Parts: sequence; C-alpha cells; structure tokens
Amino acid sequence: MKKLYIFLGLLVIAGLALAACTSTTATTEAPAPTDPPPTTAPEPTEAMEETEEVMTLPDLGGRTVTVAVENAYLPFNYILLETGEPGGWDYDFLAEACNRLNCTPEYIEFQWDTMIQSVAEGQFDMAADGITIKPERAEIVDFSDPYVSLIQRLLVQIDEDRFTNEVELAADESLLVGTQLGTTNYEVAVGLVGEDRVVAFDTFPLAVQAVRSGDVDAVVIDDVAGYGYQGEYADELKVIGELTELEELGFIFPKGSELVEAFNAVLAEMDADGFMRELNLKWFGPEYAELNLSYDVIGEGAYAVDLGTEDNPIQVFFVPSVDTTTIVSGGEIMAEALKDATGLEFEVVVPSSYAATIEEMCAAPDSSMGFIPGLGYVLANQLCGVDVAYKAVRFGSSVYYAQILVPRDSDIQSIEDLDGLTWAYPDPGSTSGYMVPLVMFNDAGVTPGEVVTDIG
Repeated sequence: MKKLYIFLGLLVIAGLALAACTSTTATTEAPAPTDPPPTTAPEPTEAMEETEEVMTLPDLGGRTVTVAVENAYLPFNYILLETGEPGGWDYDFLAEACNRLNCTPEYIEFQWDTMIQSVAEGQFDMAADGITIKPERAEIVDFSDPYVSLIQRLLVQIDEDRFTNEVELAADESLLVGTQLGTTNYEVAVGLVGEDRVVAFDTFPLAVQAVRSGDVDAVVIDDVAGYGYQGEYADELKVIGELTELEELGFIFPKGSELVEAFNAVLAEMDADGFMRELNLKWFGPEYAELNLSYDVIGEGAYAVDLGTEDNPIQVFFVPSVDTTTIVSGGEIMAEALKDATGLEFEVVVPSSYAATIEEMCAAPDSSMGFIPGLGYVLANQLCGVDVAYKAVRFGSSVYYAQILVPRDSDIQSIEDLDGLTWAYPDPGSTSGYMVPLVMFNDAGVTPGEVVTDIG
C-alpha cells in the first residue's frame, strides 16, 4: 500500500503519520506433454568458430555495455521495493553473457515510449526489455537473434474432451476461461470468448489452481509458462491450441553495432549448453511463482516521479487550527529545516478546512506529508490508508490538552452547568475542539443547545 507522510497531533499523543506491466513467452513448436519449455535457438553467425563440442566467443576486452531497461517489466527487469535489489530475466542473462564475453553491463532506467529511438540515436549500446522483433523497428535498429518466441495457448485438464482447440472452446458458451488480470493474456481471452466468460485472477498460479479444481475450463497462458505448469502437473494438465501468431523477442542495438555479432554468438552457445533452458524455466515456468513477484512489490522504475525537487516539492499539509499566516510562517521554518536535513524541497500548504486537508493529502499519496489531529488521522486512515510512524514533542511533551472557555463573569463552574447551552467549536474535524469535548459532554450527560455554531 502506498502511504502518505503525515504529522499527526492527538489529544493524548502527537505523531507523524505515513500515507502512503506482465511476462509473455512462448515457443514455435509444441513439445510433447512432458517435455520442458523449449527455447528459440539462433542461427550460427560468422563470429563463431564452431566444432561439435566447442564454440569460441568474441572477447569484448572488458568494455562497459550500456543497457536501457524500464526496471518495471516483469519478469524481464524490476527493482524490489523492500530491498532495492534489481532482478529479472534480463539481469540474469546479461550477467552471464558479459561473464562469457568479457564485458560489464551498465543498466540505465529509461521509459519504453522512446527507448527504441534512443538506441537508434546511439544513446545506449543496447536495450533489453522484452522487445518484439518487427520489420518497421528493424529499419532503425539492429536486432539480435530471437531469444524467446511468443505464442499464447490454452492450459486445460489432461482428460479434457469437450473441446480440442480454441475454436471449439469459444463455441461452447457454458465454458469459462481464466487468466491473469491486466495482461495481454487477459485481452486475448476476452477477444476469444467475451468478457462475461473470462474469470480474472491476480496471478497465474491462482488461475492454474482454478483449472485444476474445475472452477474454470481453460487458462489462457504463454506457452513457455504453460509447458512449465504442464511439467509440474504432468498427471493433471496439458497445453492445447494456438491463440496468437508467433512473436519473437530480441535485443536491439544501434545500426552497425559490433555487439550484434557478439550477442548472437553467446545466445547460440547458451542455447547449446542448456543455460537458456534453465533461465526460461526460472522466469517463465513454475519456479517463477515461487519468487512471489508482482507489480505490488516492485518499484516504478523509469516511471517513478522525481520527488522533492523544485518542480515537484513534497507538500507539507497543516490544518487551519489558527491564523493561516501564522501557520505558513512556522511551517516554512520547518520546511527549511527539513530541506537542510534531507536535501529535498518542501512546500507548505494550508487548506481551507480540516476535511479539505485530509482530502488533499489523499489526493497526493506519493508526494505529501502533514500535521493533522487525531480525528483527522482516523478519517484519513479509513479513506486512504494513512498510518502513524512518529510522534511530535512540543515543549517537552508528546500530549496536549483541551480547554473549555466561558466568559469571565459567567456563572458556569462545571461541565454539568453547560447542559442546554450553546457550544461554539472551531471545526468538526478538530480533536481537541470537537471530538474530545463531545465525548466529555456525553459522559457527563450534557446535551448542547439546539444551535451549535461552527465558528470556523
């Protein structure tokens, strides 16, 4: 859950509250049901001197190879939120490839929309991001030989006899199709049988369990992953059909790059010695499920917003508990202290009411922090997941108190004397000005008069 950064003031405690893309793989030919997922073997190139047992690879002389990646594309590349560690198919492949070719990969986060054009212009030595080989792209960049081929198929129970392919499945309106939500597999499933017959799951393992139990009749899945599950549940599941045309993935390089030949050579060697098979089993087969990866546990990679800059300062929200100019003046002093401590930019914001403060903080969950009272915290927690991390200490105390003020010459001497009288309060979102007094009145049996004035 994403959380807001919030300073929380309670009647009894004051604290700081914190608020707060899928893989597609396949193969060109369907193996026998018990075969492991196949890989796509590139054709030998002139860079290889090949015998039946030995392949000689180019030596890149220890050079650094700059690689554009999104770091937000499972299972190819990502950064774990919890540890900050990178991982994925691309990282494993390139680590092994550069070990064999004598090079050092330097990963540079870069967004997808201009990645191909940027490689074409020579900003990077290559890009590794699950890029489909297409003729129009090959006009401006050079592709490596394909390393994964993509076809979507159906995963069904091994004794399924109501249909033998996707056409027969689609024709029987009583049959349900499962797949993972937010994937191209989901789009293919909807195109095949219509949205009403698609059961979407958060992960493919859940979809696979559903077809095993009979809750769905088939799962739309990439065939490398499908054959992986077929291997794991050899007595229960099989892969059938062919829902999409073959698509192949390759690395891209600037036109004329010498790296194309080198990476084609290492791809061929890895395919020959079984490394590609093991790599694809890890990232596209049942082993991938054991990694418990999802877009909830990885960062936004190249799509993360630079927070705490002049163009995008961290907003510090304060409730309008006293005169706004006074709050802004004090808040700016605190913002400067925070900047000195963190090097980040902060912006003081005082909304028009307590409720507006909560609403604005929840509208900016990734870029805000603030000081709110206890009741505001409860509401914000329910609305957008605000949580407490630190407490504020003022004048040596982590608590503060509410006072009931009456005219100096009033006869009111106790809470009980307030029964039936008008009560003026600052804001219904105020802890000390509204929530606690209301509880006190209820406990004392005091009923405020008919008119309760909000003095703002």
